[in-house]
Amino acid sequence: MVFDVRIHLYEATLAVAQVPLRVAVSPWGDYYVTETNRVEIIRADGTKLGEIEGLDRPTAIAVSDDGEVFVGEAGTGGIRSFNANGDYYRTVVPAGTVSFPGDMCLGKNGAIYVVDSKQNCVRI
Repeated sequence: MVFDVRIHLYEATLAVAQVPLRVAVSPWGDYYVTETNRVEIIRADGTKLGEIEGLDRPTAIAVSDDGEVFVGEAGTGGIRSFNANGDYYRTVVPAGTVSFPGDMCLGKNGAIYVVDSKQNCVRI
């Protein structure tokens, strides 16, 4: 099964993503692929659902169990969240707080774990 998912994701990113950097998968199987200044939203069947535009170098991404999409931006040093369709929801971490969000995951208790690559630490 993992093999099939990897092939499917590879085909989907080739079809719509120009420079894929990171990927997160929603609970219902949609893909969120970060690029230079946006996030592509791709349905599980490979069709493009939409995109989150106007981002400043999105370098970290995670999706919660309820579909909230968290995006860490290297250009701003902050984390914003969006709904499953890509509409802005809220600022989670203000700009300038994280030097370089290199990766991100969500804890069961609602905590956001962010690798700050420039400061060599994990922020919670």
